[in-house]
Amino acid sequence: MRTPFTFLLLSQVLVLAACDKGYDPEDTDSSSDTDVDSDSDSDSDSEAPADLKLAEIADLGERLVDHEDMTVYLLSRDVPAVEYDEAESVCVGGCADKWAAVPPGDELVGAGLDEAYLGSLTREDGYEQATWKGWPLYTFADDYAPGDALGEGAGGQFFTVPAGGYSVMPRPNGEEPPYLIDAEGMALYRFAKDTKGYGQVDPVSACVEGCREVWPIAEASEISVPSSLDPAEFSSFERPDGGEQLTFRGWPLYRFSGDEAPGDTNGQGKAEGAFQLNDPS
Repeated sequence: MRTPFTFLLLSQVLVLAACDKGYDPEDTDSSSDTDVDSDSDSDSDSEAPADLKLAEIADLGERLVDHEDMTVYLLSRDVPAVEYDEAESVCVGGCADKWAAVPPGDELVGAGLDEAYLGSLTREDGYEQATWKGWPLYTFADDYAPGDALGEGAGGQFFTVPAGGYSVMPRPNGEEPPYLIDAEGMALYRFAKDTKGYGQVDPVSACVEGCREVWPIAEASEISVPSSLDPAEFSSFERPDGGEQLTFRGWPLYRFSGDEAPGDTNGQGKAEGAFQLNDPS
């Protein structure tokens, strides 16, 4: 038969055993493995959002958006960063009031984006601005909610941005017609002495040897153009003297060695008017 003394002794033994295991029966704040997992989940949830990511925009497809899911744009009159030259934004004053510069933030990108494409520039007002493939980025004041893209094509120069950027864009030219530029913002020309291609028939370039040194070919790449241009109007062909050349409406495209920066059109009318800018309108 167990006596009260027996029960008292047994209770003391159990308490001592619990203490040996580091358990304090009076400690109500002790953490468990479950608590650790909960803290880990909380840390994950508090990670900074991507500064740029992809989102589906109606009628346009996947485009860049900022950390608040607002649509991001580039301006084809800007100067993109090329090699070691820093980008330059020409959107200042009233333009900057309507088109806010996207800050680079922590330079984090979402799934499906190459972080190597994300850079930054210092604007003339001292603020930092994010760039994508060298082009300064903006949001539009009239976009009120995620998914809006009311700035697409504004002024023939503001365009939403796909993950890989654009290979060709239109650029306004003051009172003159707009003209085509390449991914580095350089003017693209056609040569009237070339033979235009059509259907399945390739064009024939008359610009060879010394001419080609002065007028480098616009090398073909994956064709990506803004919504104001028709991708079906662009193609490419293999030149007999080497290289794959981009074409527009059947005409081979060239750059001019005398153009030093975006906005230069020094080749316009050269060779007695044979070289001309390409009006996409």
